[in-house]
Amino acid sequence: MIASMKSRLLYLPGIDEHVPLRGGNSEFYEVSERVTAAFERLKESGLLDYIDVVDSSDGNTDVYCSVEQMSSCHEQQYIDFMENTVVLESDEQLTHAAEHFECISICQSSFNYAKRVAANLVNLCEDMMEGTAKNSFALVRPPSHHSEREMGANGYCLLNTTAIATKHVISKNKKVLIFDWDVHHGQGTQGLFYDTDQVLYISMHSFQNAHFYPYLQESDIFHTGEGQGMGYNVNIAWNQSGLGDAEYMAAFLQIVLPLAYAFDPDLVLVLSGFDSAEGDCEGDMKVSPACFAHMTHHLKALANGRLLMVLEGGYNPSVVASCVEAVVSVLAGMPPPFLELKQEPNSEAVQTILDVIGVLSDFWNCFQFQEENSEEPKRYNIPCEKKEFLIDFESSAEKPNNVKGVTIAGLEQLENRRIGYCFDPKMLMHKNEQDSSHPERPERIATINSHLATLGLLSEEKCVLTGSQSAEDSLLKLIHAEDYIEALRTLDCEDEIQFESFAKAYSLGSTFHNKRTYECADVSCGALLKLTSKVMETGAGQIKDLNINSGFANIRPPGHHAEVGKEYGFCFFNNVAVAAQYALNNFGESVNRILILDWDVHHGNGTQHQFENNPNVLYISLHRHGFFFPGGPDGNSDRVGCGPGEGFNINVPWMVGGAKDVDYIAAFTNVVLPVLYQFCPDLVFVSSGFDSAVGDPLGGQYVSPTCYAHMTHMLMAFAHGRVIIALEGGYNLQTISRCAEKCVRTLLHEACPRFKHISFKDTPVQPVHRQGILETIWHHSKYWKQLRFMKSVEQIRTERVLDPEFNPEELPGRPDWDTRESMLYWRDFWKKKCQAGSDS
Repeated sequence: MIASMKSRLLYLPGIDEHVPLRGGNSEFYEVSERVTAAFERLKESGLLDYIDVVDSSDGNTDVYCSVEQMSSCHEQQYIDFMENTVVLESDEQLTHAAEHFECISICQSSFNYAKRVAANLVNLCEDMMEGTAKNSFALVRPPSHHSEREMGANGYCLLNTTAIATKHVISKNKKVLIFDWDVHHGQGTQGLFYDTDQVLYISMHSFQNAHFYPYLQESDIFHTGEGQGMGYNVNIAWNQSGLGDAEYMAAFLQIVLPLAYAFDPDLVLVLSGFDSAEGDCEGDMKVSPACFAHMTHHLKALANGRLLMVLEGGYNPSVVASCVEAVVSVLAGMPPPFLELKQEPNSEAVQTILDVIGVLSDFWNCFQFQEENSEEPKRYNIPCEKKEFLIDFESSAEKPNNVKGVTIAGLEQLENRRIGYCFDPKMLMHKNEQDSSHPERPERIATINSHLATLGLLSEEKCVLTGSQSAEDSLLKLIHAEDYIEALRTLDCEDEIQFESFAKAYSLGSTFHNKRTYECADVSCGALLKLTSKVMETGAGQIKDLNINSGFANIRPPGHHAEVGKEYGFCFFNNVAVAAQYALNNFGESVNRILILDWDVHHGNGTQHQFENNPNVLYISLHRHGFFFPGGPDGNSDRVGCGPGEGFNINVPWMVGGAKDVDYIAAFTNVVLPVLYQFCPDLVFVSSGFDSAVGDPLGGQYVSPTCYAHMTHMLMAFAHGRVIIALEGGYNLQTISRCAEKCVRTLLHEACPRFKHISFKDTPVQPVHRQGILETIWHHSKYWKQLRFMKSVEQIRTERVLDPEFNPEELPGRPDWDTRESMLYWRDFWKKKCQAGSDS
């Protein structure tokens, strides 16, 4: 139901009723223009036509939150004080009231407006939890995260409206992830949830050794919660200014995303302060709108898509408008813009990330990928011998009942969005006529096709049937030898002498033939080529009536084991390799870099060999290794490519079976995503074997259909969402049908399901699989700048060393750091210091 809904934008009338009245202070940046400019940008871009704009969930613009709701986050004395401000009539009285607090503006309507914001956020959360609302953005003010229980208003914030909404959600025994990317630490929000495990609060903010607002030690990394909330408060406290996309995405991938999957929230709440964006007058950071869009995309995969973003800071109206446009477009279903992280993360920022991991590693088992030294990780002594694909067909047979701003072209993706899909009954003709129980049998694609059709996923509203075609010889020869193509085409399986001669010259084993084998292999490759062409031509605007940005190729026989002149492992033509080379050759203006992500349980030896010296194709394979087909050293983590392609071949080997969802997601967050943000592909192919899925008779792994949905979603962050999934292996008919369904639903931008049968928090990555990931990182860290986190986590000191120029111990009468009086003392100290500077 949620998939068919539009995203919501909360934009309350009277946004300019809360106005600065602090003696004409021109430096009070929290003004209505920061919100109205963003709203106008959404209107100009056309995005408002694709989202639901609401001013109140029940249509009543005068709805206010109750005293009981406010009391969940604020002292009654403070509430009573603020209620009295609505009857103050003179500017002098209101200014005097504001002077009770730090950096606050109050006018007669301010508190009532804040109560309206809180009430609407509560109602919006209620709708999202009940499934009557999709993801949402609240374009509201004043901000909220500095407002505290005891001290009340400060830092432009009157009521902690987002905390009030969060309290409402957790009162129903739900869990909320709060990710605060405002450049200022939300100490108010932190304090309100410091002792609960129902809220995971993650703040990524400027700290500058307590030189940055709110000037508190409790904003540092060592404050991790207390009581039941121990480990549930995370401060990524930057001590450097000028940080940008490289540092923010590194922290997001290394800390935020692993924690989010481990926590498994019922709702994700993003405190969207855009004062860390480049061009803001307060933040002194350089984060781009595209970076915010990408973080938003990955957060959409959590909590069944229940993602609420609420504007916090951001004080350059033009910058805020660009950032809001970027994230709202992603919420609405557009792919995030290209984000290429060419710059290596700042070394001090890297150390901050490692320090945070060190502090949290006692609480969360998702932080397991830092070694005590920089030497090569110790290998598990598991030999990798060349193995034939030996199958016990009887036992393996399936058992019964088993940004540059929003463009018009981008907006068209939101209207009549469909995916491409190819299937041809001709591909059913290739079969093992001596053994109908052979795992690579026609029923694989027939069952998938029937399952998708039954669910309505192949309807005209969701799917464009791109059809099939024979692959021209000139295209097959992009990868395969001419003599091999001709020999396969003219093979007479009933001529034993010819067949033996063919097998000796052109087969590496583990294949079967019949009279229709060549035709089926030809159509399988041709169908993928046609789908690739339709996706690329649609993306280039050449085909106006299709509007497909991604696709699923339900094809067989598979291809990734096929070599230049050899058939191998059920494979005859390397479908994905041919399609990738075709795209490079024919769409050069828009396709310069291609990712082939191979999650088949078997290593794609053929694909690796085709591109191991090509820097324009990044091949990443997650596969079982050791005593497992195809065996040999090619699937080792140290096979990194050669010549100009060195570093562009990445193998993540699972040295034993039994890998689970947590292992695959760890490989994505620690290897795949960091590398892709540097590589920045123009087109993504997935060699999609579902033989790693639970229940597969050959794979011996335990990957769920849900995990395939999440991996698909992660890949959709790249290449403007141009992701083409091509079937490879997978031999449990029921399982591969469910896995294909999840991938197709994700390509259609349906919300990723939650993991039901595994707790990431309680299930650590298995040591042997952890070692495989570490080996891969070790071998590739010299090529990829975002893989620089396998360093020793130094013993975290009990206190962070402060700037030598800032020595609070020398100041008389300094209270203890850890008291609330200390906070008041230091705010007063910095306020006087700032005033003295302005007076001079």
